[in-house]
Amino acid sequence: FPVTIGFHLLPTISEDHVQEAVSKIKDALEKQGCTFVSEDFPKMKPLAYNMSKEVAGKSQSFNRAYFGSIKFESEPETASKLEALFKISPDILRFIIVKTDKENTIYYSKNLEVSASEGEIKEKPRKFLQKI
Repeated sequence: FPVTIGFHLLPTISEDHVQEAVSKIKDALEKQGCTFVSEDFPKMKPLAYNMSKEVAGKSQSFNRAYFGSIKFESEPETASKLEALFKISPDILRFIIVKTDKENTIYYSKNLEVSASEGEIKEKPRKFLQKI
């Protein structure tokens, strides 16, 4: 079934190494038998609030991160395996895995509709994506 992983990569990763971090995520997906549908390459974005992560044994706070997403197809039981892998990744600040629609390039939240292809934000009540 179609799934999207949205992720924040640590801002301490140099721009030259972002592709390498994305490749690690894609390699993990491929090892679990996932088939890629689309990708939104990470771009540096300010965060709405500070996020913390333990880096080299020390808690650090970040106010920006590289945000990207990958849409793929997988078996339902694969999500828990991927979640365990991504939780221990040293490059990933935060991530979310959600069930989505293969053809749909629009992401929904409770109060906003965001078009991934156009980057438009419209205030419209919509349903939440189903988190898996």
